[in-house]
Amino acid sequence: MTKTKIDAIETASNAIQTSHGSALLHTLARALATMMDGEANALCGAEYGQRSDERSNLRNGYRDRVLETRLGTVDLKIPKLREGSYLPSFLEPRRRWEQAFVSVVSEAYVRGVSTRKGRAGESHGSAGHVEKRGFASVRDARRGRGSIS
Repeated sequence: MTKTKIDAIETASNAIQTSHGSALLHTLARALATMMDGEANALCGAEYGQRSDERSNLRNGYRDRVLETRLGTVDLKIPKLREGSYLPSFLEPRRRWEQAFVSVVSEAYVRGVSTRKGRAGESHGSAGHVEKRGFASVRDARRGRGSIS
């Protein structure tokens, strides 16, 4: 009985995603735009285009950002503020250097390449210490520049 329910739920989910995917994507884009407007209004102290004594900031156009979701790609127009910055609560800041660093160190670990510097008088054995060029070869291989020997 539960297997039948699971199959029915999966079938319904697949049907919604395939046949009504564009409608869901459009609904998601509108919901995110509404959320960003509300957050920007709260930061400015007034709604867009409204004059108010409580206003503490002004909007200054939009910046484009692409958001990848399971439903597809959503093109966001994130409001810019005249003073300060605004990042929607549902996005996390892009930290490319941090993601690249974790990726390279993970790959080095998987391949068995040591990233430690050797200390004077300490022996690492045959599989221990690898020079900087060993670590750089992992990084370059990830970038498509060469291969690890």
